Amino acid sequence: MINSEVITVNPERAKLWLMHNTGNRKLSKGRINKYVRDINAGLWRLNGESIKISDRGIVLDGQHRLEAIVLSGKSIETVVIFGIPHERGVFETIDAGLPRSASDAMRVEGMKYATVIPSVVRAIANYDSGTTWDRSMSHVEVKSIIDGDYDNFERAAKAADAMKHIVVPSVWGAFYYMAARRWPESMANFHEQSSHMINISSGSPVIALNRSLSLMPKKSKADKNKIIERCIVAFNAHLQGRQLAKISLGPKRAQILK
Repeated sequence: MINSEVITVNPERAKLWLMHNTGNRKLSKGRINKYVRDINAGLWRLNGESIKISDRGIVLDGQHRLEAIVLSGKSIETVVIFGIPHERGVFETIDAGLPRSASDAMRVEGMKYATVIPSVVRAIANYDSGTTWDRSMSHVEVKSIIDGDYDNFERAAKAADAMKHIVVPSVWGAFYYMAARRWPESMANFHEQSSHMINISSGSPVIALNRSLSLMPKKSKADKNKIIERCIVAFNAHLQGRQLAKISLGPKRAQILK
């Protein structure tokens, strides 16, 4: 008989259940590490998702969560469903849907730029501009970062939308966010010149950047970091009041001036 209850699963109980984890898919270290970080950061919530145990005591769903509980050394509260028939055709129907993303969570909450902002967060992490964000962040981690600074991310996404005719939105959004956090007024001015190409003098870094961006493949994912770097080089010249005829990248990845 199938029954369910909310249980606080501690590492000892998780270890016991994992002893009966047979026939499941191969464990993903990346997914386990994401869950461990969520648990350690206090981001794990009781949300109705369940760990499923068959009528033979076999773990049918939840092995990654159980492994994360063991590795984190902490307990989590979760729904556990017991007594699921261990018969042909049942296991194949479990966990067959797509997981909800940070974008899905933003849409549910009515937040703007639900598609762009999560990609901006990941672009920043991938560029690794002095940030502690991990490029393999879970959806929960991404959403928590967005919640912690949504207004600034929204401004970055709005700026990205104004530049989408020449550069991938996540790229300009990532650059805008990083620069505006340190130099808000200068970045606002730089963006205004770049998006409208007005009030620009000869030799302006804005002209050099526009020329450089127009020559790069707009949709190429492989070039995202290079594009962000070119934006940073131009912005640094803008900050210093230097003229710039051509954007050249050095051996070390460019960082926004402090």
